[in-house]
Amino acid sequence: MSVATPPRDPALERIDRELADQFGTEVRILDTALARFQEAERGLLRPDGSKRYADEEHGERIQGLLASLDDTLEHVAETATTAIAKARGALATLDTADPLDSLNGEGQARAAARRDFIKEDAASLPLARIAAVVTGALASDDRPLLVLWHRYLGLRLEAERQQGRRVGPHDADAAAFAVFRDLEARVLGDPEKRQERRRALEQRISNAKVLEYRARSARSTADGTAAASLDEMRRRYAALF
Repeated sequence: MSVATPPRDPALERIDRELADQFGTEVRILDTALARFQEAERGLLRPDGSKRYADEEHGERIQGLLASLDDTLEHVAETATTAIAKARGALATLDTADPLDSLNGEGQARAAARRDFIKEDAASLPLARIAAVVTGALASDDRPLLVLWHRYLGLRLEAERQQGRRVGPHDADAAAFAVFRDLEARVLGDPEKRQERRRALEQRISNAKVLEYRARSARSTADGTAAASLDEMRRRYAALF
C-alpha cells in the first residue's frame, strides 16, 4: 500500500519559485555542493555502515570535505550579501536621489542659470500664478526647468503646510497641488512604476536573505549540528511528559 505524500506548504513553494527565479544559479550550486558532500561522506562508509578508515583519518577526510563545501557556501553567501547591499542602496536612491543629479552637463548648466529665478518665484508668487507657470513648463518638456520647479514648488507647498495652510486636491489652491503631482510624475517617473520597483527590490532582499539562510543550513546539515539540535529538542520535549 503506497503512502500519499503530504502536500507542500504553498508559502514554501512560492518562496522556492521566487528564489529560483532570482538566484537560480546559486540555488543549483548550493544543492549540487551539498549532494556531492553527502555522496562523498557516504563513500567513507562500508555497506554495513562502519567506517572505512580509522577514526583519525576518517575525521580528517570529513574535515577536508567540509572545507571544500565551505568554499562553495561562502561564494553563495557572498552573492546573497552583495545582492542585499545593492538592493538596499537602490531603495535608498528611490527615497533620496536628487533629480538634479540625473541631468547631463548641459542640463546642469541650464538649471544652475535658472535656479535663483525659479527659487524666488516659487517662494513669492501666488500659488494660482505658479500653477499657470508650471503648466506652461510641463507643456514645454524642458527637463532642467521641470526639475527646478519640482524642487522649489515642493518646498513652497511644505512651507504652506508648516504655516498651517492645507494645500491639497480640495483646497482653493488645488491647481498648484495638481501641477506638483504632474511634476512629480514627470521628474521622478510614474508613481505606480516606482512602487513596483520598490516592491521588487524589497522582494530581492527577502529572497537573498533566504539564500543566506540556506547556505548556513547546508553547513549545519553537512556537519551534523542540525541533526544534533533536533535530537536535543526532541529529548527535552520528551522529558516534559
